[in-house]
Amino acid sequence: MAEVKTIMEFQKNFDASHGWAWDWSSDVGQNVQNLQKGVVALTGEVGEFANLVKKVGREHGAGNALPDGIVDKMREELVDMFIYLIKLALLLDMDLSDDYYKKMAFNAERFKRFEVKGE
Repeated sequence: MAEVKTIMEFQKNFDASHGWAWDWSSDVGQNVQNLQKGVVALTGEVGEFANLVKKVGREHGAGNALPDGIVDKMREELVDMFIYLIKLALLLDMDLSDDYYKKMAFNAERFKRFEVKGE
């Protein structure tokens, strides 16, 4: 399984080879435009995923079998969301792996009172 850093590098190279690189620059207006494009695209993908979940709820809630291929479509939309998340992280020059673990360490302390205690 590829690590996040490897995936991010792959995305960066893919975008560069298609003229879609969003590099942070001294042009504040361009940076804002790239952030806006990324957030709008990410939000659109979240909406597409939500619409599929709505359909699953409607179909399953009525006791019917799930529509053919719906889980595969949901997976595809999650990957689309992941792509835009990576693109935004690249724009902000983030290390998603390191930042994830830092945030989880913070959350571990923040939510310590909710830990499930073993018997």
